[in-house]
Amino acid sequence: MFSGCLIIGRYFVENQENNMPIKKGNIAITGTQGGLCGYFSHDINVFRAASPLTGERVKKDPAFEGFRKSCNRMKEAAPIAAALYNQIPKEKKKFALYRMLTGEVLKMVKQGFDKEYIRETLYPLYIEPVLLQPEIVKRPEMKAASKQSSPFSGQLFIMNSGSAPVYLGRLKGHRRFKVWLMPQR
Repeated sequence: MFSGCLIIGRYFVENQENNMPIKKGNIAITGTQGGLCGYFSHDINVFRAASPLTGERVKKDPAFEGFRKSCNRMKEAAPIAAALYNQIPKEKKKFALYRMLTGEVLKMVKQGFDKEYIRETLYPLYIEPVLLQPEIVKRPEMKAASKQSSPFSGQLFIMNSGSAPVYLGRLKGHRRFKVWLMPQR
């Protein structure tokens, strides 16, 4: 099984597919501390050994040089895409368009095009068609779920009678772990 594991709740069982310990019970924990990482995968609380990768290593190790270059290109591409996207009125904005614009700008930055050329090229392709599109009638918005205070830490959480977990707060003494109330199955 998984020795040295922090056990809170009822018990852990071993997943038959990939030998990951899965926590069973109505309290779930997410976060990383003490060599353990808890997270949700397909609405199941899973624990595994934490990754040894640190931010310090990513910033300095030559093995991550390509990753750092890619991050810098994204740092350059995102503001260009945002400037184009912000020219669209609020009622016509769709986040998928922003993601597509960012991807296109990223490709062009990687090819070495300058910012002005990118703006001049992408504006007629992506922004003008949206601006020339006729008005779309918007459906009325649904009311959000009511918020109530958490009995654990005074934080707010949303009550959910469905099948989604409900956030309860942080685990005392293990501040990196979050505690969730799982629905009854």
